[in-house]
Amino acid sequence: MLPDGQPPNPYAQPTRAPDPNPYGPPNPIPAWAEGYAEEDYVPQGTYWGGFAAGFVLALLGLLGVYIFGKEETKRGSLHGFGIRVGLSMLFWIFTFAMS
Repeated sequence: MLPDGQPPNPYAQPTRAPDPNPYGPPNPIPAWAEGYAEEDYVPQGTYWGGFAAGFVLALLGLLGVYIFGKEETKRGSLHGFGIRVGLSMLFWIFTFAMS
């Protein structure tokens, strides 16, 4: 009970002491998250970026990614180029069959 006889408000925000360092990080990393933070992980490229380069730019994109790209990007560019070649072949077969 509060001093004036009223029951405590269950929705009231708890009061706490002000932060001693206002310029510090807002929330430190909790102890349970320490094992999940993989600081040594370096991404090995982006699959969809390579796919777009291989599909849109065809052979030029495939060569550019294979010269400058990382492993996952190379895999995506090969898939994008292959799908572009396959769709082009289907288009030409359909076009010649209709004429």
